[in-house]
Amino acid sequence: MLFECLQRIPPGKRFSICPNGARRTCAIVQVSNSIFTKYIIEVARPDDWSISTIVLSLTNHFNLKTIEESIKQLLDGLVQKSGHWDQNVLSQCSGTHIEKLKHYQSDSPRDWAIKLTGKLLN
Repeated sequence: MLFECLQRIPPGKRFSICPNGARRTCAIVQVSNSIFTKYIIEVARPDDWSISTIVLSLTNHFNLKTIEESIKQLLDGLVQKSGHWDQNVLSQCSGTHIEKLKHYQSDSPRDWAIKLTGKLLN
């Protein structure tokens, strides 16, 4: 099962605005099957900003509100660190396992799909 939404990055720092003046967005995708539920957080990079994709796994069963709060906390930390994932915030998201997936210019779409699939299946 797959659910996705687009969310605007919280305001507050220059990183929140793309070079064309539009608010930076991110995609949040929920991937579920009978074994796991994981969330992919992919921040828009029209300016080739080097930011890793986050794959968030739940280590316990949480309600939707708790998951939303964790993602909001991650995005707020991202803005406060001017476009870098805040390591302290990453470690404070209790009940979750968070992995970063780094973007490389040399990655083809196929390479990216293989890396992302690997993170989802681990």
